[in-house]
Amino acid sequence: MLKNLPVTFLMTFGHCGLDWMHSLLDSYKQILITPALSFYRCWKILDADTATNVNEMFNMWNKYITKYIGPDSHNEQKKFLHTDQEMELFFSEFRKHLESDGINKISVFWAIHESYALAKGIQIDSIKSIAVHEHLPWPFQEIFLDFDNANFLIMMRDPRAAIAGLFKGRVSDFGYLPDFAFNIILESWLQGVEIYNKYHQVLGSRLKIVKNEDLHDSLEINMRDIAKWLQIDFSKSMLVSTNASGIISIPDSRYLDDIKKINYSEFYSPENIRKRWLSVCNDKEILMIETILRDIMFQFEYDRMTRDTVISRVKGYIFFMFPHRSTLSEWLKDYPNIVDFPKIEDRLKNKINKKAWRMLPTMIKFSTLVLFVILRRASIYHFPGDRWRRYDHKITDKLGLYD
Repeated sequence: MLKNLPVTFLMTFGHCGLDWMHSLLDSYKQILITPALSFYRCWKILDADTATNVNEMFNMWNKYITKYIGPDSHNEQKKFLHTDQEMELFFSEFRKHLESDGINKISVFWAIHESYALAKGIQIDSIKSIAVHEHLPWPFQEIFLDFDNANFLIMMRDPRAAIAGLFKGRVSDFGYLPDFAFNIILESWLQGVEIYNKYHQVLGSRLKIVKNEDLHDSLEINMRDIAKWLQIDFSKSMLVSTNASGIISIPDSRYLDDIKKINYSEFYSPENIRKRWLSVCNDKEILMIETILRDIMFQFEYDRMTRDTVISRVKGYIFFMFPHRSTLSEWLKDYPNIVDFPKIEDRLKNKINKKAWRMLPTMIKFSTLVLFVILRRASIYHFPGDRWRRYDHKITDKLGLYD
């Protein structure tokens, strides 16, 4: 049975090469790894705890997989099932497991993996390890409590390179860096730092941190080391990026219009990587990153560009607290019709407060918006609580799960 095999959760601090690691482990017969489902994230956005019977739980996953990651999905990396026959086999087996094993979270977790193996024709006898991709670090605590002996492989990267790539990507998506995007980028890193500081000694050998830079520098040496840690045989297939169909996986980079035309060794050289993140982040943003993440940079030996003094720390903290330069630029461009004004009004529950907000002079609204950003950043940094509560909100209404 699959549940008797060791389980390793693949996680990341944020944009550190987790998809790359996934693609290196994919298509190897000793590892069972589904496409990037992010089971715990799915459980939350489906609000699966509310399911009261087999039919409700079955319908949740059926509709989600069919709509987002089934055969019609255009995202090859995340496509979970590829044909109608696989869908039929998967959901027939999935229902059987729900009926026999129950609908609690762990039972559903194993039902998905057992059904996936059947649908894909995977020989379970050849499997020595199960790898599970969780795209962001939010559910770490839940996983730690749910699985007594789970292993964790966490990808690390120079925070400046990782965060610059995310900044560039979001600016490409939206035309500027929205405040919510800035928050999730920095907060995922803060979450990763907290996980490492709190659990790396507790987990001991069950935790492996893999630096993106080390993979680029010596791929085979590092993959052999990972295979040994996973207690599987090394295979040359672990040096080739593939997706679930066995097709060669093309790296995803927002720095290129056509990834097929690049020289990989040149593009991923340390010098060119550094040039790229320096082209995105200005001096203030670099100081901000090096201040907020100073401890993790020191622990993993990433050399700073800025001096580490009391004054520089204060400056870096201030740069973190205020809206990003592209956000301010967007607000000033749209002034007085700033798109975030209605969002604040929506958060006001009382009709009198809503009316009072609409009557405020625009300059006071703008000042309130900036203050709101500062207070939210202060909360994220000093009083985070459960960070995950701010993200991955349920999508049950959109799916019509209880029609």
